[in-house]
Amino acid sequence: NALALSQVHYFVATGGQGQQMYGTCLTLYEPYLLLPRNSSKRKVYLPKCLTILSTYPYLVAFREYLSQLHRLTKMGDMPMPIERYIVNFCAEIPAPPPGSFEVQTTVLDSVIKFWS
Repeated sequence: NALALSQVHYFVATGGQGQQMYGTCLTLYEPYLLLPRNSSKRKVYLPKCLTILSTYPYLVAFREYLSQLHRLTKMGDMPMPIERYIVNFCAEIPAPPPGSFEVQTTVLDSVIKFWS
């Protein structure tokens, strides 16, 4: 179903002092069963947005990470909610320091690299 496909959007928010926050948003459409009063069930798709905000412009790496997480959810039961994986990702993977450094992580069969 075309409605069940995911979409990726990028954005940059600029604060009053000129500081920038980079955002990557993966919009998923999850099926939901409506049960109206007349008892005729109807399947609809509700949007769910997974977003990563960062002071670093790692938009492609963030897109890959969110896409792999979505893929992981389609493989079966996950031991934690998907939002918990995002929190762990943001809290545990350090941003590379300025210079020629690279940090990488793996989700399923995808290696995700961050470099500065």
